[in-house]
Amino acid sequence: MDLSPAFIARAAESFPKSPIIFDRLYVVKLFKEALNKMRIDVRNEHAAQKNHKYTFLKNNVWFALDLQVHHCH
Repeated sequence: MDLSPAFIARAAESFPKSPIIFDRLYVVKLFKEALNKMRIDVRNEHAAQKNHKYTFLKNNVWFALDLQVHHCH
């Protein structure tokens, strides 16, 4: 079923004892839109870190390599 309030209301009125089942397409679409909005909001919160991605990666690579060396022995 479509997620439109009009469809939901009409279905509940016409079939009061039936469960309302929503189409996966609409649920996934809403989820993706919410996830994208959250991603953009988080990115905007951390705008000061823009263009520092490789600085963080470079430092973490050496740390990760150091951990691997210690775990091998």
